[in-house]
Amino acid sequence: MSAKIIGGFEATLNSNTTIAYFIPLLAGMGGNVGTQSSTLTVRGIATGQIDSKEVLKIVLHEFSVGFSVGLICSLLVAFMTFVLNGEMVLSLIVGVAMWANMITAATIGTLVPLIFKRVGVDPAVASAPFISTTIDITGISIYFTLTTILMSQFNLF
Repeated sequence: MSAKIIGGFEATLNSNTTIAYFIPLLAGMGGNVGTQSSTLTVRGIATGQIDSKEVLKIVLHEFSVGFSVGLICSLLVAFMTFVLNGEMVLSLIVGVAMWANMITAATIGTLVPLIFKRVGVDPAVASAPFISTTIDITGISIYFTLTTILMSQFNLF
């Protein structure tokens, strides 16, 4: 599915092949954040620290963690992208995509185990593969959508 999404943005990718360099970074960081959020949520469910009344609180907490960590990582990635490539727009794109991807990953990583628990599926068994796949798809979609929009705004096609 990720390959299909990337194929849908072939014109964007062909306009600046440097864009492809950051796909593994974004997918890896999103996967790390999603897995960490999932691990904390599954542990909370298993130990009884998370109950159905606290779902919104837990999701908002992990969202804020993703927001904060994502902001720090995105600033570092944007800075290093600029240092290494000297392209301000590309640096902005990669930084914003990293930030959005990490927020999304933290939220998905928290919601999926909670949803699985709610529908009677063991979250410890089913969460990781579903989260990894979902985050890869959303992360690539976020990245290429942002890239397409911002590159057209700055007439870089």
